[in-house]
Amino acid sequence: MADDPQLLAHLSILLVDDEPLVLHSMSRLLTRRGARVETALNGLEALQKTKQASFDWIISDVRMPGMDGPSMLRELKARGEPLPQVVFVTGYADLTEAEALQLGAVKLLLKPTPLKTLLELILG
Repeated sequence: MADDPQLLAHLSILLVDDEPLVLHSMSRLLTRRGARVETALNGLEALQKTKQASFDWIISDVRMPGMDGPSMLRELKARGEPLPQVVFVTGYADLTEAEALQLGAVKLLLKPTPLKTLLELILG
């Protein structure tokens, strides 16, 4: 099932991370399972992309230069538009899961995040 090339065919996902290698590898893994994937290097770029297209999921790093993930989510909420499902990923202990949920995220995951964990979350 996890290797099904149509597993995520119905989903659009925005990946937000300041590490190009992370963006490339995650994008490739999700695209190979059928998702429409776009990437952004920080929260500011992600906000621009959300003005141009709608996404079912945003998977965002917490700590990034320019604009971090929590600030990006606050800005999205301030627009008053329906929010995509937002997942934060972090390699630091700078945000607790309770804080992430309070901001409106559905989950906080630790890096490195196994693809299986991400797929289980997305697919419910």
